[in-house]
Amino acid sequence: MFSIMKRILILIAIICIISGCYYDKAQNLYPSTGNDSCVLSNVTYSAVVQPIIAQNCAIGGCHDATSSNGFFLYDYALVQAQATNGQLVGTITHANNYPAMPLSGSLTTCQIKQITAWVNAGALNN
Repeated sequence: MFSIMKRILILIAIICIISGCYYDKAQNLYPSTGNDSCVLSNVTYSAVVQPIIAQNCAIGGCHDATSSNGFFLYDYALVQAQATNGQLVGTITHANNYPAMPLSGSLTTCQIKQITAWVNAGALNN
């Protein structure tokens, strides 16, 4: 009986070792190809964020000055308010409990990273 139990425990240990958890690092699994041109340093509202918002969000029927949906994004103060309350990043990253935006498509990964970097840096008007 002890011999069978011992064998079963050894078998379970071997299975656990073979199928056990391991930690992969993203940079090792998906190495950079050197073509990553997404600049995240010194992301400013006027040079980076405002053009993204103007092209994808503050457009007719969405979040422009004439929209009636209640979320206006046509000037800095309005964008900054949504940035500081978490709504801006929540919607563009499609986080739980936030509506996925923009409706007309999606932002690039780089654009999302840039807006998030701007928000994390204080959402300054520069």
